Amino acid sequence: SFRPSRHLAKPHVMIACGVCAAETDAEAAFLRSSQMLAFARLRSGAPGKLPRPVEDVERHIPPAVLSGVHEALHVSATGSRATVRARLREIIDTYRPDEVMLTGMIHDPAKRIRSFEIAAEVMDDLGREMAAA
Repeated sequence: SFRPSRHLAKPHVMIACGVCAAETDAEAAFLRSSQMLAFARLRSGAPGKLPRPVEDVERHIPPAVLSGVHEALHVSATGSRATVRARLREIIDTYRPDEVMLTGMIHDPAKRIRSFEIAAEVMDDLGREMAAA
């Protein structure tokens, strides 16, 4: 139902996309467990500080809650540089946003910064690729 105006000729879309990038897919999955636990606790009525990551996160979240966590986090990219690149490209191709805002919930501050560095490099690469197309 968008109607053009003197301020905006066409709709402008921005999406927020969660990113958890690391050197390997396994490391990224481990780091992402903090966010998954936080969402599970929030959906279970027990919000709190961002938990430390755990191995085998699915053992720590009841199945009924886990499905909601996966749904809440479905517009996200987790993995190595190549995995994150492929997933961000898929998200961009699917939703065709004008802007992408990256977010990330990683317990270790240094790992969070590294994740954003990897994601920024990937987004720069995707931006150049899409501009050339």
